[in-house]
Amino acid sequence: MAKQNSEPLLFYRSKPIQEEPKFHHRFVVEFPEEFNLHSYLVQSVSPPIWENNKWGEMTIIFIDVLSKCNSSSMGLMNMINFSKKHKPETFLIKIKILGPVGEITEEWLIAPLDFKVIFSNFEYDNKNLMTHKLIVYPAEFTMK
Repeated sequence: MAKQNSEPLLFYRSKPIQEEPKFHHRFVVEFPEEFNLHSYLVQSVSPPIWENNKWGEMTIIFIDVLSKCNSSSMGLMNMINFSKKHKPETFLIKIKILGPVGEITEEWLIAPLDFKVIFSNFEYDNKNLMTHKLIVYPAEFTMK
């Protein structure tokens, strides 16, 4: 018969872990109210790329909904119309990274230098969600 070890096995750390990993789905994107672009319409965000000592493009994908006033297509048109009267860098796009219970753990602030909108195709044989793409060229990018 094998001899049993009298010392207890430790399956835990002696100190609690203070950090938790980030998860891809814990984020909220906020736009200025006048655009009427709601955070629940954002499907995905690819963050800006730092290359050659400047910020490169970032992409935000929106799902569209059947609504006269809350669709992402109308919100993106509001953004386009705003930019015709004001420089894009006069507004901020905020990406809020959320913790396990919804608290904001990090905030990214993007001031667009410019942007482009790519509206979805209309296709009879495509039964997928309709999505629109916003490509942002940041003038400034900061994290809090």
